[in-house]
Parts: sequence; structure tokens; C-alpha cells
Amino acid sequence: MYERRLAAAAANTADAGLAGLVITPGYDLRYLIGSRAETFERLAALVLPASGEPTLVVPRLELATFMESADALGLGVRTWVDGDDPYRLVSAALGGGPVATGVSDSMPALHLLPLAAALDVLPVLATDVLRELRMIKEEAEIDALRRAGSAIDRVHARVPELLVPGRTEADVAADIAEAIVAEGHSEVAFVIVGSGPHGADPHHRFSDRTLQAGDIVVVDIGGPSSPDTTPTVLGPTASANPNQLWRSTIRFCSGRSAPRLTPCDPVYPPPRSTRRRVVCWPRLVWPTISCTAPGTASGCACTKSPTSWPAMTWRWLRA
Repeated sequence: MYERRLAAAAANTADAGLAGLVITPGYDLRYLIGSRAETFERLAALVLPASGEPTLVVPRLELATFMESADALGLGVRTWVDGDDPYRLVSAALGGGPVATGVSDSMPALHLLPLAAALDVLPVLATDVLRELRMIKEEAEIDALRRAGSAIDRVHARVPELLVPGRTEADVAADIAEAIVAEGHSEVAFVIVGSGPHGADPHHRFSDRTLQAGDIVVVDIGGPSSPDTTPTVLGPTASANPNQLWRSTIRFCSGRSAPRLTPCDPVYPPPRSTRRRVVCWPRLVWPTISCTAPGTASGCACTKSPTSWPAMTWRWLRA
């Protein structure tokens, strides 16, 4: 799988008129060679020429972190120690001289600026070169996404029973985090439980605030290889008509006029023309709506292309 990805990335690089790519640790490196290495102050990078063999340029101090991927794929490795110039090693791996180069969008300026000086040309983002590869899924990738989606759906199905008045946001978040791992995800990327006034902050995380009857609660969760979803949990309130509140939310999520709905009417699957998937979970105490923006995080990263926007019709692209 990784060999095919490297070959396809090299071909796309050539088609883009670039001499090569320089990929530092992050989701692009994980996608191309399976490495989960992190980036530090010392440069570590995959150098992928448009024509030629890929090479890992890594500090000797961190060599062990990359050897599993290097051995599995037969990658060349060039190590360096403090006092060496790793950016010159990258330039040499690309043939030397000023060459048009693409870099991963997660490369820190700490490495980008010295690399630009060594190449004598400012690199461009490799995003356009790699985006198509990541959008076009092989059957195995689609199956993996289905499994991940089913796992996170099972977590979401448990959310309504956790939203009990008297519990704190932190209590609910802890239970959700435990459920994410229990359902098969390798770790928890983030959990957001924003109740009442905290619901206005989409990146609130969670706090010791106690859930109150009638609160609107925003729950946003994610884990590696799972879809990132943003369900909005609604409860009856004394100051608003719950059904009207639900209809307004559905109109926002679907980008179209919603039919007359009660809180427990099923609204899944939506028409193909809708902008986001809308799911209604019946609940005895607090009914729930989940609005999912497809593609916002399915794969190596919590947020990545492709994303959705108004009037976009979502479809899987198959290899």
C-alpha cells in the first residue's frame, strides 16, 4: 500500500512540475510511509524526488523512530548529527541547485526557512499534489472508513444516555472518551461537551459546569481514523418551542427547508441534495439531533481535505 502511494505521489509531483517533495512528520508522512514520528527542533523528513529513490533525512538521535518504516519500504536513510547541515542533505537528495520543491503544510517555519535558503528557492505547498491521492480511496481504505464510522456511530448512540441533568460536562466527557477507545479507536483525539452558554464556543472542551434540564449541549468528538462529527444535543426549554427549535436546527444542518418534524421523527438518510448528514436519535428525556459534516476528518488527521460547502454533493471517489 505505501509503495503504491509513494509511486503515485512521485508521479503527481512530476506532473506538477516539481523536482520533489519534502515531507516532515505529520499526517502526510503517516499517509505516505506509515510513520507516526513527531517533529522536533531537529529536521527529520522524507525526501521524495519526482524521479529517483525516496530518502529519509533524520537526526541520528532519532534514527530508531524511523527504522521500522525505512526497513519495511526499503527507503534510503541519511543521518546527521548536531553541527551538520541537514538542509544541505535534503538539497543534495533532490539533485542540488535551485529546484522547485513542494513541502507538507505541517512543516514548521523552523525548518521551512533554512530549507528555502538551502534550495535557493521558496518551496510551495505539496497540498495540491497529495490531495487527490488522499481523496481517491481504494477498497481497503473505504472498508476501513466504514469500520471507523461504525465505531464512532456506536459512541454517538450512547451519548443521549450520558446527558443527564445533574452530571457535569467533565463527567460526560470522561465517559465518552472511555467509549471511543472501547469501541475500537486507538486513542482519543478530543472530546468537547459544551452545555448551556458553553455551547456557543465550538472549541470549549469541557468543564465542571452541571448540566441543567433544557440545556442545549454541543458534543464534538474525534479519534484517529474516525470521522469528526459535531452533534448538537437539544432538550425542551421553557422559553422556546422545542419543535420549532428542532426545525430551525435541521434547516441549518441541511441547508434546506425542513418538513414538519417532532423531536423523534427520523430524518436519516437525508436527500442527496443536503449539505450535511442529519441524524435524529429518539430519546425519552432529551431528544438528539446529530449534524455531521462529511469529510471533515476521515483518515489520518482530525481535519483535512476534502471538506464540504453549500451545494456540494458528497460522493466517494474510488481508485
